[in-house]
Amino acid sequence: MRCPNRGPGFCESPPAPEPKTCRSRLRRGSRPLRGAELVAPAGRAEVSRPTVYNLYDNKGSIYLACVRRARAILEKELAEAALSTTDPYEQLLRGGDVHFKILEQDPGRWQLLFGKPGLTGDLADELAAERFHTVEAIAALLRNYAPDAEPTRISAYANLISGAAEQLGRWWLYNRHVSRDTMSRYQADFLWSGGRELRDDAPAQNGARPS
Repeated sequence: MRCPNRGPGFCESPPAPEPKTCRSRLRRGSRPLRGAELVAPAGRAEVSRPTVYNLYDNKGSIYLACVRRARAILEKELAEAALSTTDPYEQLLRGGDVHFKILEQDPGRWQLLFGKPGLTGDLADELAAERFHTVEAIAALLRNYAPDAEPTRISAYANLISGAAEQLGRWWLYNRHVSRDTMSRYQADFLWSGGRELRDDAPAQNGARPS
């Protein structure tokens, strides 16, 4: 059975349920989710329907688990893309391709990553925390690129990267005539123009390595 908790892999038994206090927080202050709204996210997060209904007695908890699973996959793929090359600009290109590949192949899964409109209260806060977890993963990659950069600047740039990627993705949903490769390059060019300022020795030319 595939485990719906954060991180890749499988588990032999159902994961421990969330504490009662956590479940009660998810029940309060958020718009009720219908069963049909949970089946699709579960599929996008690679969690089977029987697993969903057997392991969770709270719809908000189900939705949150699906988001966590989808984000864990995204973060893993982004890290693998960054580690596949030592060239900073190429890392941006490959990371962008990971992002736009998800949107191209499964727009529903991409929408799951960036939240469901209309949710409020504690569930919305939990989903925001998941997004910030991904932002922190981006910040870790930036720290590897620019270990001497100011921590506050690193955090700010990581949030800018996440926000720019989301907005560009939403634009691509309505402009699908643009190729995925072109979208990845648009994003990399934009991010490089600002991100290279994190290092004094970064070249101005896209893709060029510092001497």
